[in-house]
Amino acid sequence: AKTDDAVTFETRAFTRRDASGEQVVQLSLERNRVRVRWGKAGDEPRLQTLKFNTEADARRTYFARLAELDAKGYLDAVAD
Repeated sequence: AKTDDAVTFETRAFTRRDASGEQVVQLSLERNRVRVRWGKAGDEPRLQTLKFNTEADARRTYFARLAELDAKGYLDAVAD
């Protein structure tokens, strides 16, 4: 596993099925930015870009969002 403070670029994809279909979330850390793409599988995803003053702030938010997705029942789309 990577040390959290060493990560500056990373993209993870998550999926969750519910009554309305498959929900997809892609979370990207790009230095001092966090990009979130989300929506129903097959639809045009929504995009939110969060810009931070420091890479450390972006990294903290990125890993917090990963934990939130896990807590909400999303599964890592590329996990072994």
